[in-house]
Amino acid sequence: MSSKHTRMEKRNPAADISLLALCNLTKEYRSAGNLWGGNSSRLTAVENVTLRIRAGEAWGLVGESGSGKSTLARMAVALQRPTSGQVVLSGADLGTLGKKALRGLRRQMQIVFQNPYSALDPLMSVGASIEEPLVNFDVADVEERKQRVASLLRDVGLPERMMNAYPYQLSGGERQRVCIARALALRPRFLVCDEPVSALDKSVQAQIINLLRTLKEQYGLTYLLISHDLAVVNHVCDKIAVMLRGKIIEQGDRRDVLFQPAHPYTRALKAAASNIVANPWDLARRPGRESMFERGCVFQYRCPSAQRFCREETPTLREIRTGHFAACHFPFKEL
Repeated sequence: MSSKHTRMEKRNPAADISLLALCNLTKEYRSAGNLWGGNSSRLTAVENVTLRIRAGEAWGLVGESGSGKSTLARMAVALQRPTSGQVVLSGADLGTLGKKALRGLRRQMQIVFQNPYSALDPLMSVGASIEEPLVNFDVADVEERKQRVASLLRDVGLPERMMNAYPYQLSGGERQRVCIARALALRPRFLVCDEPVSALDKSVQAQIINLLRTLKEQYGLTYLLISHDLAVVNHVCDKIAVMLRGKIIEQGDRRDVLFQPAHPYTRALKAAASNIVANPWDLARRPGRESMFERGCVFQYRCPSAQRFCREETPTLREIRTGHFAACHFPFKEL
């Protein structure tokens, strides 16, 4: 059985052309009924998402809060298991791997979290935090690890003397640089950056964004960068995917998606710039409202161009121009 499965993986076209392939991923959460006899409920955080990332590409994943971006990213690095679908990294289906094989692949993928204040252990020095992944994977000896930590600090723009400092002695930007150095310690191929600058002051954000661009070239990294700020992905990314209510509703080259957006939701994001703070889909979670969005486009109730057909038929991603896809019945060329 396993040999047959291995042969099927080798024929998987996603494994041949992509470093990472997310294939028809769905993630559902279920809640039990309450003490007063309430019924159990189901929330679909990610629904049937497919995304293929080639080695060396930087993909931006954008959308408002609650759209499923972070859930998708956590499944991409095997921090969460999908309800259905595949995550294929370097030709291996992560869902079929045992603990030992999955641990080996974890060296190829790392994540930089949103909040550098909570991502570091306050009782560990900067040097110990960066060295910890090397210790866990038994990489090199003590002296060589110290040399690598010093090199990583230099690469992220911090002095070697900071090796003995503690997180409380650092600024927010310095802490995020330490988190980036820690993520690079095992020399991964694929890096997820989950809102890496949103918790930082505006004056520091540009420095971290430029650092990510530099490190991508220096280390030959592949990125999946999550953000609600289109300016951030415009500066770092080659490709962009736009998520809304668990679905990708547009994807393609950065210039096409940002400067010639096909989906009305993408145009709304561009018009609002970074001022997206609320999740307007709370109505769908209220009792008796579960069927509101069963059919039709997920943007139907906010789209200025919605027609009756948009409420009856769910659009699927289709190619608007070469490499540019949008899940819209009436994209920009037809409006």
